Amino acid sequence: MPPLLCVVSLILVACQPAPQAEAPTPSPAPVEQTPPPANPAPADAATPDITTADQLLDELERADAKLRSLVADIKYDRVFEIQGDRQIRVGKVYYQDSGAIVAGVRDRKFGIRFTSLQIGKRLENEVYEVIFDGQWLVERRPAKKEFTKTQIARPGRNFDALRVGQGPFPLPVGQKKADMLARYEAALLPGAQGLEANDEKETPALLEFVKGACQLKLTIRPELKSTEELHEIRLWYKRDAGGAWLPRLARTMNRAGDVSLVQMINVALNESVPTEVLDTTSPKAEDGWNVQVREMTPEK
Repeated sequence: MPPLLCVVSLILVACQPAPQAEAPTPSPAPVEQTPPPANPAPADAATPDITTADQLLDELERADAKLRSLVADIKYDRVFEIQGDRQIRVGKVYYQDSGAIVAGVRDRKFGIRFTSLQIGKRLENEVYEVIFDGQWLVERRPAKKEFTKTQIARPGRNFDALRVGQGPFPLPVGQKKADMLARYEAALLPGAQGLEANDEKETPALLEFVKGACQLKLTIRPELKSTEELHEIRLWYKRDAGGAWLPRLARTMNRAGDVSLVQMINVALNESVPTEVLDTTSPKAEDGWNVQVREMTPEK
């Protein structure tokens, strides 16, 4: 699985409308002072009603029932620890949930269309598309007419490739908080804590970008370090004027020490998604395309 997909899919956890808060019920003043909650909210918390990581995860778990699509501009910035290289891709991400259940699995798809690649000081206008339709993963480079299609899930099987702990794309929209906490330890942190850009000169702008957001830190459990790709995930969420949680930023570190930053800009929820950006149909070889289709090994 391309590391990029792991990062992008994780930040979609926060792309749901927040539930409406219930009106508080009047009650007499307590006789004794209530003790502070475990993992209390940081002093600079942007959302005063969110006081713990558990509370934030609970709210996100409950809040996704109305999410049907997400569209956003995206900036993917990765530094490779061993090579010392830095790559930046800019483009657009699309997510769609039809609301249907097919073979016991939610019908969900996502696509990413990058339009530029920067390596060091060299900037290339390169279109690179990645699409997952719930069964097939497609990588497409139109300029080179390269098309690769890999089968990830078998049709008709109750296998969710987007479920944490089950498939290769850990997209926890609609998943249980327990699935997250079984693999990661969660903490609610001040928004600015631990945030550094891959170029230190860009850190002030990045801090301004997440101003007013909540930060959730997920650290891989020690017993899973040898099997999980991402060892640390930091996610920044911010409510919009309508109360919807919107993703702002994800910062991840993998087993090799590579650091990735994904910024989500101009996030729009529940708007129409163009059909072509989620289309995994193979092009025709006679039109000059180099087409590779990789089916799963037949079951015995």
